Amino acid sequence: MNTPMSQLSHWTTSIFMGFFKGQPFKYLKWLNTFTIFSFGLALQAATVNVKDAPYNAAGDGTTNDRTAFSSALNALSSGDVLYIPSGTYRIVLTTGVLKLPAGTTMRGEADGSTILRLDSSGGTSYREFMRPGGSNITWENLHILRDANFGTVLFPIADGSNPDSVTIRNCIIEGQKDLYSQYCHGIRIGDNQLSNLLIEDSTIT
Repeated sequence: MNTPMSQLSHWTTSIFMGFFKGQPFKYLKWLNTFTIFSFGLALQAATVNVKDAPYNAAGDGTTNDRTAFSSALNALSSGDVLYIPSGTYRIVLTTGVLKLPAGTTMRGEADGSTILRLDSSGGTSYREFMRPGGSNITWENLHILRDANFGTVLFPIADGSNPDSVTIRNCIIEGQKDLYSQYCHGIRIGDNQLSNLLIEDSTIT
């Protein structure tokens, strides 16, 4: 039964108010608690740790953790957080692109100890790191490091979509252009529309 949550909550409240007819206010606090307990569990956002099973990212700077990140991202639903503990995560970029699903957050450690080391396994052709999979997304507390000589746009934010509310907060996006001859663009808006882009407390070099 696909009943809207507002109707479902009202329906439950109506039933219980019927049970407590004559003394509704005495049980109002209990009723609100029951309603939150009954329906809050289904709506509660999850925190997915990329190091936990079944994703098992190594974060050792050597192992290719691309599959772990891809699987963890695919497991996210709106409201969820992909948590990336302290470590250096080697992610080999391919011609495919990772996407952060709508309504989700990708979050590292606030002290800057979550490093995403982007590699290409020797390839020099163009590749990307990650795109929005929809609106209302946040990248937060990440040090993103291009660590090989390949041409790239790390965050092509509006290419092929029209996202709304994209936030990059407390991030370092480092192309190391002094080490590599191939170009590196940190963020590209593209030819599509983008609404409400917030870049806060971040450095792009």
